[in-house]
Amino acid sequence: MPCYFTKLPNGSKAIICGKLGKHCADCRDVGTNLCDYPVGSRGRTCDRSICEAHSHEIGPNMHYCEAHYRMWKQTAERQGVLPLDRG
Repeated sequence: MPCYFTKLPNGSKAIICGKLGKHCADCRDVGTNLCDYPVGSRGRTCDRSICEAHSHEIGPNMHYCEAHYRMWKQTAERQGVLPLDRG
């Protein structure tokens, strides 16, 4: 049975064991969001599992992983669009 470290809201850490679903691709914490960055065709998205700490909310219910957030931000800055950084 796998065990994971996670941070609690009060800042302390805990160990959780069991099958908890998908985990963050960057830190292995429990993933709470999937990356919504568009890839390929037919409305496909990255779908990389990301935790709250590594999730960048760029719009209502729209989250990007670290790598795609950096790409999106660079493109927005080049085009003179100030990105809305919610995370």
